[in-house]
Amino acid sequence: MAGTSHRLCFSCGLINVNHARVASDLLENDILKRNYDLVCINEPYFYQNTIGGCPKGYLQIAFNLEPRVAIIIKSTLNFIKIEVERDMAVLSVIWNDMEYIIVNIYCSPSENLDSQILKLETICNRFPNHRIIIMGDFNAKSSAWSPRPTDERGKSVLEFVNKMDLFIENNGDSLATYSSEKGESWIDLTITKNIEGNLVDNWCVHSEITGSDHRLITFTLCGKRTNQSKNRLAWKIENMKLLEFKIEISRLVREFKGKSLNQGNLDLMLRYFCEKLYRVCGKCIKKGNEKMGITLYGGRINWKWTVVKFER
Repeated sequence: MAGTSHRLCFSCGLINVNHARVASDLLENDILKRNYDLVCINEPYFYQNTIGGCPKGYLQIAFNLEPRVAIIIKSTLNFIKIEVERDMAVLSVIWNDMEYIIVNIYCSPSENLDSQILKLETICNRFPNHRIIIMGDFNAKSSAWSPRPTDERGKSVLEFVNKMDLFIENNGDSLATYSSEKGESWIDLTITKNIEGNLVDNWCVHSEITGSDHRLITFTLCGKRTNQSKNRLAWKIENMKLLEFKIEISRLVREFKGKSLNQGNLDLMLRYFCEKLYRVCGKCIKKGNEKMGITLYGGRINWKWTVVKFER
């Protein structure tokens, strides 16, 4: 599909509309209002071979029989369909001369998660050096991305993330992605691979009414990035916006304070903390300054751990 793809920011969304027509109508208005480039829908409203929530100027990508995922994408964007199944849709999208593998997946709570994880592993192995963004309702819980304890499905997701060297973009301090009379859960995830820490911006769970029991998640890819130099960079703390830095660090500490550490998740938690600390640094550095007192390689924080002590 030919089109233009040179923009400063690429706006993405994710929501499970739970097959609701009202939720689809609200989403369609929101897509136009916020000018989203791409929205992943789980459990879409499907009627007369059409996905609800697809406004004029956009294309719908979905399986042709009772799909449980759909992707709404601007018709002006360059993209290629890689796989389109009932529970998973995969696109190759070109933005700012870079290829992104966009994966939309739905993991039913009543079905085994292993088969879906295997599909995702296949995609990651097929595109080992590509920038990958995975969005979907995993129906899995974990203290790694929420205030809730980790269940068996959450363990499976964490094992997959660790095995494939992925990063979960969710903010543990966010609103619950699922909210109903039954309770609240953080089960809708945004997972990335091979994407620089400062490229994904403004990840947010919105509080507005959606007509569904799930909330809308949005984020942006901002600015054209090139491969980071492998030379060591040393940024200085005096070049930071200190007040903003203090606020962001306090928020980061609160996020990780309540998380339980054990031998099974320690490496993953440390990697998450390093990733998020790097993003805080990139967000709070003064304009025109590029150095701070943290050693960076290839855009990632590298820590040398000798002894790690923790209490259960």
